[in-house]
Amino acid sequence: MQRQFKISLIVLSTSLFLAIVLFFLVDLFTLRYRGEGHGISGNGNLGILFIYPAIPVYLFMLVFVYKVGGSYFRHRKNIAVLPVILLLLLFFSIYGEYYLVHSLFRGLLKRQDFCLNV
Repeated sequence: MQRQFKISLIVLSTSLFLAIVLFFLVDLFTLRYRGEGHGISGNGNLGILFIYPAIPVYLFMLVFVYKVGGSYFRHRKNIAVLPVILLLLLFFSIYGEYYLVHSLFRGLLKRQDFCLNV
């Protein structure tokens, strides 16, 4: 059982690393509008090329998170720490989304040409 756990942990670590690389490749190749006068290319979004290989990697990683987490917490006596970890993760995720939306609104409010003057 210990050998199976180590193999699952190695597969999980490898898929996590690959998911992180694919995530940053999507971000790197996504076109961004840099302001007036710069324009953007009409070639489309090259980041989409890395999304399709990332989907199976994420699903594969999800399966191994379930396997490793299940076998790790199955033999633990203090499993009460798991809800605390999940609540912290939820809090930081909500805070990150709030910060992202707030920064997008601030960027929109700096520009006045998005309003229609009728």
